[in-house]
Amino acid sequence: MVAALQKLWHDQVARASTATNTIQQLFGAIGAAVMSIVLAALPAKQFGVPTSQGPLAATTAPADPGTHDTAARAVAESFASTLLWALVLMVVCLVPAFLLPRRAVASDESRPGSTPVLAGH
Repeated sequence: MVAALQKLWHDQVARASTATNTIQQLFGAIGAAVMSIVLAALPAKQFGVPTSQGPLAATTAPADPGTHDTAARAVAESFASTLLWALVLMVVCLVPAFLLPRRAVASDESRPGSTPVLAGH
C-alpha cells in the first residue's frame, strides 16, 4: 500500500486508501470462496458425488471403517492440492511485489496548494 500511496497528495490519500482496502477485502473474499470451492470439488470428484456434497462425503466416508483409509487419503490429497494452488497464487503475487520501488519516489512540486504525502523524505 505504501508504494501505491507514495505519489499521492494528502487530499487524495483518503480515497486511495479506501479504494485499496476495498479491493483487498473484495479479492480476499473471492480468493477464499474459490479455495473453498476447489476444496469441495476435489473430494466430490474422488467420491463420485456432486460438488455441493463433497464436504459431506469427505466427513462421512472416513467415519466408515471399511472406507476409512481410502477416504482419509482422498481428503488429505484434496487439502494438499488446494493448499498447493494457494501457494502457487501467492508466489505469482510475490513477483510484482518484488518489482515495487524500494525507496520513496521524488515528489512532483507542480501542484500548488498541496503537499505530497512523503514530502521531505
